[in-house]
This record gives sequence, structure tokens and C-alpha cells, in this order.
Amino acid sequence: MKKITFLPSSIYNRQRGHGTHFVFRPNLENDQAISLQEILIDEIEKIAKDKGASVSFLNVTLNQKALMNSLRKRGYYVTNDLPSNFIDVKWSSFEGYKKYLSEKRPYMNKSIRHELNRNRKSGVVIKEEQITAKNEKRLFELLKMNHFKHNVSKFPLKENYFKKIKEIFGKNAIIYIAEKDGTIIGVSTILKKGKEAFFSSVGIDHERSKKDFTFFNIGYYEPIRQMIQYNIKRIYFGRGLYNTKIKRGCIAEDMFIFYKTQNKFSAPFVKMWFYFHKKWMSYKFSYVKKI
Repeated sequence: MKKITFLPSSIYNRQRGHGTHFVFRPNLENDQAISLQEILIDEIEKIAKDKGASVSFLNVTLNQKALMNSLRKRGYYVTNDLPSNFIDVKWSSFEGYKKYLSEKRPYMNKSIRHELNRNRKSGVVIKEEQITAKNEKRLFELLKMNHFKHNVSKFPLKENYFKKIKEIFGKNAIIYIAEKDGTIIGVSTILKKGKEAFFSSVGIDHERSKKDFTFFNIGYYEPIRQMIQYNIKRIYFGRGLYNTKIKRGCIAEDMFIFYKTQNKFSAPFVKMWFYFHKKWMSYKFSYVKKI
């Protein structure tokens, strides 16, 4: 009896960040883009078939309708992935942002004011900074500390992370640094392009920032304040922390996994697995819609 497995699988997905699976010229007609997409998917499936591998498209969003329709027609199984979060910026000032949150949740204006004041009175200063040889090692250390506080998985970044994002994104990579008593205790990174921005990373020294709300200030309030000034219209905040993010204005965006197996023997079992996984994911994250 053959072993039933999802591997080997050829996975098509951005490793980090937020975006589409295929990128075409901005001035390309929609029909032309769809035709090119079909050619690319044909080639992807051919390569996977030659290698005896299945095909997986991860993090597919609802606004990728042409891709979703194509994969369904091609017989891909589909299930829900972890939702992602974004904020649509509808305000001309940070005060407008706070007013918007308090209209939906009256207690949030008081909570934000408390978190801002506590952070300031604790002596924390948050500002946009340049990466230097002097601070780069400490900033990277903070990212690792924050990662392992919340994850058991391997840390995904390399030591040249800050250097590389500055080389690639230039002035569109914005680094915020939090200092307290002369020590850097927090860092966050925003990558922006056009009218959109992606909250890429955050690092906090949780021992030195106890009860001073540095996480909320450097992870939400200061970046949001700055992005309003930059006239950014949408900020992507990634996955997880749904209660925290939605209370601060985020919308949870549905994400999907599409999968096509090359193993005809395992196909009925894969179909059954995807059916029950989709039901389970819908149940597990149903609370997000109620926040």
C-alpha cells in the first residue's frame, strides 16, 4: 500500500509580507493578464508533474478572483488558511483614528490614552531612526527575543535583515526605535509602496518594558500616526493577535490554501481531509467575526 502524504509539494507563495502570486505590468489589460496567468499555471503544473510533486498555492485572497476561479476549474482542493489583518486608513489625523475606534468601542479611546500616557511617563521615546553599525546588532536581538516569546518555530530572518531592507526598499523602509533610560527596548519596521504599507516586524525587550505598553505604541500607534501623515490608505498587519488588532481598527481578511495532488490513489483521502479541515478552520476562527 502506498504511503498517503501531501509531499513532495511544489509551493507557490510569498514567504513573508502581503501581495499577489503573479505580478504583471500595471497597464496590461485584464484579459491579457488572465491569459498570461493561465500560461504560468500550466508551466507550474508541468514542472510539478515532471517531479511527481503536488501543487500548493498558499495565502490566496478573495481579491484574486481570477486565480481562485482558475484553480477551482483545474480541480484544486481548497480550505481556509489563517486570516490576515489590515487597516483601511479613513482619517486625516490620529485623533480621527481614536474617534473612529471609540465610536465602535467607547472604552478604546480611554485605553489608548492610558497606553500612550503610561509609555511617555515611563520615559520611553519612540522615533524614526537610521540603522547604524552601533544599533543593528541590538535591533536584531530584539526581533529574536520577541519571536521566541511567541513561537517555537525557527527564527526566519538573517543577521543582515535591516541592512537588506534598507538596500532594497530605501526610504520606503521605515524603522522605529524605542529607547528607555538610554537602552533600546523596542524596534518595528514598516515597508511602504504607493498608498499601501506592510508592518513587517517588531521586537520588544519584554523585561525592560514591563507595563509601559511599548509594544502597543511601537507596534500600532506610532506607525499608524506616521502612515496617516504619509497619506497611506491601507496598512497590512499580518496574522494572529486578532482580538488585539481588530480592537485597534483591523479587518480580518480571509485567506485560502489551494492544493492539487498528482497521486490519484490518495485523491479521495485528500478531498476528505480538505473538507473536514475547512469545516474545522471555519469553526476555529468563527470568533474573529464576532470581535
